[in-house]
Amino acid sequence: MKKSILASIKVIYTDKTKVVIWLAILLGILSLIIIIFFTISQTREDVRDQLSSEGFGALFFTSVIWIDEHEVEYFDSMEEAMRIYFGSEAVDEFIETIKNEIIRIEEDCYLLLISAVSDRNFFRNHYYIYLALFRTNGNRISPPLYAWFQGIDQFLAGPRARFYDEDRVARDIIWSYAAEHVTVRVNDGVPIYYGTGIGPPPAQISILGYEPDVILPFTYNGNEYFFWYYLDAAHFGEVFAEHFVEFKDGEVEISWLTMGAVIEVFDIQVVR
Repeated sequence: MKKSILASIKVIYTDKTKVVIWLAILLGILSLIIIIFFTISQTREDVRDQLSSEGFGALFFTSVIWIDEHEVEYFDSMEEAMRIYFGSEAVDEFIETIKNEIIRIEEDCYLLLISAVSDRNFFRNHYYIYLALFRTNGNRISPPLYAWFQGIDQFLAGPRARFYDEDRVARDIIWSYAAEHVTVRVNDGVPIYYGTGIGPPPAQISILGYEPDVILPFTYNGNEYFFWYYLDAAHFGEVFAEHFVEFKDGEVEISWLTMGAVIEVFDIQVVR
């Protein structure tokens, strides 16, 4: 009799355990389906009218000083400068990064280097531009004073929605505004407004009725992209500040905004 009761309890316990395990598996599958559905639904939506924190990201990354300019040292090469300050592993990564140079802009004792880089996550490649500002002394060069990444295809953090040409221009206006304090050093005190796009260069890009000084095509990993910039558009920053900048406790903050709002304010037009 005791054996029979014990056996029954064991069977019941085993059955409950199986039920719990199966419920856990089903919940896990359901959660995965929800995550996949949410991701797909997000990537299918236009970014145009979604609120974005891109401005905060731009302010943060372009404000990080890698090297204090008052304590800068000079070296015979970029590789040597990186090795002294960041170690051998950083040098290998850096060499890989500058291998795909898009453009370099120099003035007096400053050099702004812009390259294409990529990173694989969430089962796909994400493409960025890497910007680094150096000081130079003759043929010698410092480690980067500032360095940051910007998305080429979408946002820095990866795909969150569907982008069109005008959305990318709006995104890059935000980053250009945040980087004014860096780019003025290589353009006679005038900030550079710049950005990237996917595919061959369009027939026209227009911001506030002005076309870029340069639209430069480049290829990376077999894909076509283009880089554009304005060298004489300081008023872009004034317009951006008027519409999207707040001052809190003496500090600048870029308000939460949408690409649609930036497109409208700057009358952004891209003609293919």
